[in-house]
Amino acid sequence: PTSGDANARLFFAKMRLDSSRFNAEVLEGAAKTAAFKEADADAAQVQHSVHNLAATDPIRLGLSLSWAVWTCEVQNDRREAIRLAQTAFDEALADLDQLREDNYKDA
Repeated sequence: PTSGDANARLFFAKMRLDSSRFNAEVLEGAAKTAAFKEADADAAQVQHSVHNLAATDPIRLGLSLSWAVWTCEVQNDRREAIRLAQTAFDEALADLDQLREDNYKDA
């Protein structure tokens, strides 16, 4: 996708990350290594952009969860996965009181 909209780019990055995770779970050898590299490239791209979104943004929360699941299930780093998920949760929780009521349930 070549969308200029930051939310759209991040949404598609989440889709790529999820796809890479699914591939890495079932592939072996060179194909698995390629899936790891693809996910790492997506993560590097997302790391810089995700913080431009509010901590309560559903796309940011989805990306954070996807990356935590990747870290736990594919990289086998449960401690780091918990840290990633907890950080996203804590940051969103801190901003919940600033949301309009119609956006509250999305977060």
